Amino acid sequence: MKFATKRAERLYTILFMFLISLFCISILTAVYLASRERIRNNETLASKRALLTAARMPVPDDLRTLDEIFKNQVSEYTNVPGSRIFAVRQGASSDPASGRRRILGFVFEGRGTGLWGEIRAWVGVSPDRKQLMAVAITAHSETPGLGARIDEPWFGRQFSGKASPLVARPEKTRSAIQTEFDGITGATATIEGVRGMLNSILSNAPAAVNLIIRFDADLSNAVSMHDSNAAALTALQAKEAQP
Repeated sequence: MKFATKRAERLYTILFMFLISLFCISILTAVYLASRERIRNNETLASKRALLTAARMPVPDDLRTLDEIFKNQVSEYTNVPGSRIFAVRQGASSDPASGRRRILGFVFEGRGTGLWGEIRAWVGVSPDRKQLMAVAITAHSETPGLGARIDEPWFGRQFSGKASPLVARPEKTRSAIQTEFDGITGATATIEGVRGMLNSILSNAPAAVNLIIRFDADLSNAVSMHDSNAAALTALQAKEAQP
Protein backbone atom coordinates (compact mmCIF):
# COMPACT_ATOMS: atom_id res chain seq x y z
CA MET A 1 0.00 0.00 0.00
CA LYS A 2 2.81 2.40 0.91
CA PHE A 3 4.61 1.49 -2.33
CA ALA A 4 1.53 2.32 -4.39
CA THR A 5 1.12 5.63 -2.56
CA LYS A 6 4.75 6.66 -3.16
CA ARG A 7 4.48 5.64 -6.79
CA ALA A 8 1.36 7.76 -7.20
CA GLU A 9 3.12 10.72 -5.55
CA ARG A 10 6.08 10.39 -7.93
CA LEU A 11 3.79 10.20 -10.94
CA TYR A 12 1.91 13.24 -9.67
CA THR A 13 5.19 15.15 -9.25
CA ILE A 14 6.34 14.20 -12.74
CA LEU A 15 2.97 15.15 -14.21
CA PHE A 16 2.96 18.44 -12.33
CA MET A 17 6.47 19.34 -13.53
CA PHE A 18 5.52 18.37 -17.09
CA LEU A 19 2.47 20.63 -17.03
CA ILE A 20 4.45 23.53 -15.56
CA SER A 21 7.14 23.10 -18.24
CA LEU A 22 4.52 22.90 -20.96
CA PHE A 23 2.87 26.06 -19.65
CA CYS A 24 6.17 27.97 -19.55
CA ILE A 25 7.14 26.80 -23.04
CA SER A 26 3.73 27.86 -24.34
CA ILE A 27 4.12 31.32 -22.80
CA LEU A 28 7.62 31.75 -24.25
CA THR A 29 6.45 30.56 -27.67
CA ALA A 30 3.52 32.97 -27.61
CA VAL A 31 5.79 35.88 -26.64
CA TYR A 32 8.24 34.98 -29.39
CA LEU A 33 5.54 34.69 -32.05
CA ALA A 34 3.98 37.96 -30.94
CA SER A 35 7.29 39.85 -31.01
CA ARG A 36 8.93 38.11 -33.97
CA GLU A 37 7.76 40.63 -36.54
CA ARG A 38 8.75 43.57 -34.32
CA ILE A 39 12.21 42.08 -33.78
CA ARG A 40 12.65 41.57 -37.52
CA ASN A 41 11.53 45.14 -38.22
CA ASN A 42 13.94 46.52 -35.60
CA GLU A 43 16.80 44.53 -37.11
CA THR A 44 15.96 45.84 -40.58
CA LEU A 45 15.75 49.39 -39.24
CA ALA A 46 19.13 49.10 -37.50
CA SER A 47 20.69 47.65 -40.66
CA LYS A 48 19.36 50.51 -42.82
CA ARG A 49 20.67 53.12 -40.41
CA ALA A 50 24.08 51.43 -40.31
CA LEU A 51 24.16 51.35 -44.11
CA LEU A 52 23.54 55.10 -44.31
CA THR A 53 26.26 55.63 -41.70
CA ALA A 54 28.70 53.70 -43.89
CA ALA A 55 27.72 55.95 -46.82
CA ARG A 56 28.30 59.03 -44.65
CA MET A 57 24.72 60.17 -45.10
CA PRO A 58 22.54 61.82 -42.44
CA VAL A 59 20.52 59.18 -40.60
CA PRO A 60 16.91 60.27 -39.99
CA ASP A 61 15.12 59.42 -36.76
CA ASP A 62 11.71 58.67 -38.26
CA LEU A 63 10.98 55.50 -40.18
CA ARG A 64 9.04 57.22 -42.98
CA THR A 65 11.97 59.43 -44.00
CA LEU A 66 14.32 56.45 -43.80
CA ASP A 67 12.08 54.42 -46.09
CA GLU A 68 11.87 57.32 -48.55
CA ILE A 69 15.66 57.54 -48.73
CA PHE A 70 15.97 53.84 -49.46
CA LYS A 71 13.18 53.99 -52.00
CA ASN A 72 14.58 56.96 -53.94
CA GLN A 73 18.33 56.95 -53.37
CA VAL A 74 19.51 53.43 -52.51
CA SER A 75 19.60 50.54 -54.99
CA GLU A 76 20.61 46.99 -54.08
CA TYR A 77 22.49 44.70 -56.45
CA THR A 78 22.88 40.97 -55.85
CA ASN A 79 24.33 39.84 -59.17
CA VAL A 80 27.88 39.82 -57.79
CA PRO A 81 28.55 36.29 -56.46
CA GLY A 82 28.73 36.16 -52.67
CA SER A 83 28.22 39.86 -52.14
CA ARG A 84 25.52 42.49 -51.67
CA ILE A 85 26.27 45.93 -53.06
CA PHE A 86 24.24 49.11 -52.68
CA ALA A 87 24.59 52.18 -54.88
CA VAL A 88 23.72 55.45 -53.16
CA ARG A 89 22.62 58.34 -55.37
CA GLN A 90 21.91 62.00 -54.90
CA GLY A 91 18.33 62.76 -53.89
CA ALA A 92 17.69 65.36 -56.62
CA SER A 93 19.11 65.45 -60.12
CA SER A 94 22.19 67.59 -60.64
CA ASP A 95 21.35 67.73 -64.35
CA PRO A 96 17.68 68.69 -64.86
CA ALA A 97 17.95 68.24 -68.62
CA SER A 98 18.84 64.55 -68.40
CA GLY A 99 17.47 63.78 -64.95
CA ARG A 100 20.70 62.01 -64.02
CA ARG A 101 21.56 61.87 -60.35
CA ARG A 102 25.08 62.03 -59.06
CA ILE A 103 26.47 58.87 -57.50
CA LEU A 104 27.43 59.42 -53.85
CA GLY A 105 29.13 56.09 -53.24
CA PHE A 106 28.75 52.36 -52.86
CA VAL A 107 28.16 50.25 -49.77
CA PHE A 108 29.46 46.69 -49.65
CA GLU A 109 28.47 43.93 -47.26
CA GLY A 110 31.69 43.00 -45.47
CA ARG A 111 32.51 39.75 -43.70
CA GLY A 112 35.69 39.11 -41.75
CA THR A 113 37.00 36.72 -39.12
CA GLY A 114 37.62 37.99 -35.61
CA LEU A 115 39.00 36.29 -32.52
CA TRP A 116 35.76 34.53 -31.60
CA GLY A 117 33.76 34.47 -34.80
CA GLU A 118 32.51 36.31 -37.85
CA ILE A 119 32.55 40.09 -38.09
CA ARG A 120 29.93 41.67 -40.33
CA ALA A 121 29.81 45.27 -41.49
CA TRP A 122 28.55 47.75 -44.05
CA VAL A 123 31.55 49.25 -45.81
CA GLY A 124 31.21 52.53 -47.69
CA VAL A 125 33.39 52.98 -50.78
CA SER A 126 33.83 56.27 -52.64
CA PRO A 127 32.37 56.79 -56.13
CA ASP A 128 35.83 56.34 -57.69
CA ARG A 129 36.05 52.91 -55.98
CA LYS A 130 39.47 53.78 -54.53
CA GLN A 131 38.79 54.98 -50.98
CA LEU A 132 36.68 54.11 -47.98
CA MET A 133 33.89 56.42 -46.82
CA ALA A 134 33.11 54.86 -43.42
CA VAL A 135 32.59 51.49 -41.78
CA ALA A 136 29.58 50.42 -39.69
CA ILE A 137 30.01 47.16 -37.78
CA THR A 138 26.68 45.32 -37.65
CA ALA A 139 27.51 42.01 -35.92
CA HIS A 140 30.37 40.38 -34.02
CA SER A 141 31.12 38.17 -31.02
CA GLU A 142 34.33 39.84 -29.85
CA THR A 143 35.47 40.36 -26.26
CA PRO A 144 33.66 43.19 -24.42
CA GLY A 145 35.99 46.07 -23.65
CA LEU A 146 38.56 44.86 -26.18
CA GLY A 147 37.64 43.65 -29.66
CA ALA A 148 33.99 44.57 -29.13
CA ARG A 149 35.02 48.22 -29.28
CA ILE A 150 35.05 47.99 -33.09
CA ASP A 151 31.39 49.01 -32.99
CA GLU A 152 32.22 52.33 -31.29
CA PRO A 153 31.41 55.26 -33.64
CA TRP A 154 34.98 56.66 -33.72
CA PHE A 155 36.35 53.39 -35.06
CA GLY A 156 34.17 53.35 -38.17
CA ARG A 157 34.42 57.08 -38.87
CA GLN A 158 38.22 57.09 -38.96
CA PHE A 159 38.25 55.19 -42.26
CA SER A 160 36.96 58.14 -44.28
CA GLY A 161 39.42 58.71 -47.12
CA LYS A 162 41.56 55.67 -46.26
CA ALA A 163 42.86 53.45 -49.07
CA SER A 164 44.41 50.02 -49.57
CA PRO A 165 46.68 48.46 -48.46
CA LEU A 166 45.52 49.32 -44.96
CA VAL A 167 47.91 49.00 -42.01
CA ALA A 168 46.89 49.16 -38.34
CA ARG A 169 48.75 51.48 -35.99
CA PRO A 170 48.55 51.74 -32.18
CA GLU A 171 45.35 53.23 -30.79
CA LYS A 172 45.24 57.05 -30.66
CA THR A 173 47.98 57.39 -33.30
CA ARG A 174 45.52 59.30 -35.52
CA SER A 175 47.80 58.88 -38.51
CA ALA A 176 47.27 61.25 -41.44
CA ILE A 177 48.75 58.66 -43.82
CA GLN A 178 46.04 57.40 -46.16
CA THR A 179 46.83 53.72 -45.65
CA GLU A 180 47.04 53.78 -41.84
CA PHE A 181 44.29 53.54 -39.23
CA ASP A 182 44.06 53.26 -35.45
CA GLY A 183 43.77 49.79 -34.02
CA ILE A 184 42.43 48.90 -30.57
CA THR A 185 44.74 48.06 -27.69
CA GLY A 186 44.53 44.38 -26.76
CA ALA A 187 42.47 43.37 -29.80
CA THR A 188 45.11 42.34 -32.34
CA ALA A 189 43.17 39.40 -33.82
CA THR A 190 39.98 41.44 -34.15
CA ILE A 191 41.76 44.34 -35.86
CA GLU A 192 43.52 41.95 -38.22
CA GLY A 193 40.14 40.53 -39.21
CA VAL A 194 38.76 44.00 -39.90
CA ARG A 195 41.89 45.00 -41.83
CA GLY A 196 41.70 41.92 -44.04
CA MET A 197 37.99 42.47 -44.70
CA LEU A 198 38.49 46.10 -45.74
CA ASN A 199 41.52 45.42 -47.93
CA SER A 200 39.58 42.67 -49.71
CA ILE A 201 36.63 44.97 -50.39
CA LEU A 202 38.86 47.77 -51.70
CA SER A 203 40.77 45.45 -54.01
CA ASN A 204 37.57 43.92 -55.41
CA ALA A 205 35.44 47.09 -55.57
CA PRO A 206 36.38 48.24 -59.11
CA ALA A 207 35.62 44.86 -60.69
CA ALA A 208 32.41 44.44 -58.67
CA VAL A 209 31.07 47.85 -59.69
CA ASN A 210 32.01 47.21 -63.32
CA LEU A 211 29.95 44.04 -63.15
CA ILE A 212 26.79 45.63 -61.75
CA ILE A 213 26.81 48.63 -64.11
CA ARG A 214 26.61 46.24 -67.05
CA PHE A 215 23.00 45.59 -66.04
CA ASP A 216 21.97 49.12 -65.07
CA ALA A 217 22.28 51.83 -67.69
CA ASP A 218 21.32 54.60 -65.28
CA LEU A 219 24.02 53.59 -62.81
CA SER A 220 26.51 53.20 -65.63
CA ASN A 221 25.79 56.77 -66.78
CA ALA A 222 26.13 58.08 -63.21
CA VAL A 223 29.49 56.36 -62.74
CA SER A 224 30.73 57.54 -66.14
CA MET A 225 29.66 61.10 -65.33
CA HIS A 226 31.52 60.97 -62.02
CA ASP A 227 34.67 59.54 -63.60
CA SER A 228 34.61 62.17 -66.36
CA ASN A 229 34.17 65.01 -63.90
CA ALA A 230 36.94 63.63 -61.69
CA ALA A 231 39.30 63.31 -64.65
CA ALA A 232 38.53 66.87 -65.76
CA LEU A 233 39.15 68.18 -62.25
CA THR A 234 42.45 66.32 -61.99
CA ALA A 235 43.59 67.74 -65.32
CA LEU A 236 42.61 71.25 -64.24
CA GLN A 237 44.48 70.93 -60.95
CA ALA A 238 47.56 69.63 -62.74
CA LYS A 239 47.42 72.56 -65.16
CA GLU A 240 47.09 75.09 -62.34
CA ALA A 241 50.03 73.51 -60.52
CA GLN A 242 52.34 74.11 -63.48
CA PRO A 243 54.69 77.10 -63.12
